Amino acid sequence: MAEISNPEETIQALNEIGFWEGETCRVTKAGKKLKIYLKARAVFDDGGRIKGYVGSYHDLNRYNQDEKRLRKTLKSTIQAIANTIEKRDPRLSAMLIALPNFHWQSPKRWG
Repeated sequence: MAEISNPEETIQALNEIGFWEGETCRVTKAGKKLKIYLKARAVFDDGGRIKGYVGSYHDLNRYNQDEKRLRKTLKSTIQAIANTIEKRDPRLSAMLIALPNFHWQSPKRWG
């Protein structure tokens, strides 16, 4: 997999090895910049010459926005569960705080 590349590097790789995969930036006809994950390969004729390219891509801008929304929702959900536990059983909330990799902020500590 390649790092972020420009269109010329992508075409060069397709021409040299017949395949390219990785993150790249493109600009739409409307001028919007897109960060995409692209998988592309060269299409050859019977003589072994490249006659075109075929590929698929995923919009990473949208993916990143969706991931941020999910993380925010998950954090809120975990915090609501932690708040409920603390109200019902403060001893249990103290045990949860002691768990490794469990990051929770008690409302009492919000200050």
